[in-house]
Amino acid sequence: MDKQVLRNTIIKSLLNGVLGWVIFALVVRVNRSGITFAQALAIKEAILLGIAACLGSFFGYWRLELKKRK
Repeated sequence: MDKQVLRNTIIKSLLNGVLGWVIFALVVRVNRSGITFAQALAIKEAILLGIAACLGSFFGYWRLELKKRK
């Protein structure tokens, strides 16, 4: 992959990870009473979900780009 494609793949993956992290925190905030949004962002599960979404998106976009080039 060239640098521009790799940069775009990383940016899309990071955006997917952050979006997944925020949406999960919003769901936790709505379902649990007595917890703030900042506390929902800081729980272990939310952070791990964001990291997993980022990595999964990166490898998915990477494989898609490799298929395009064949």
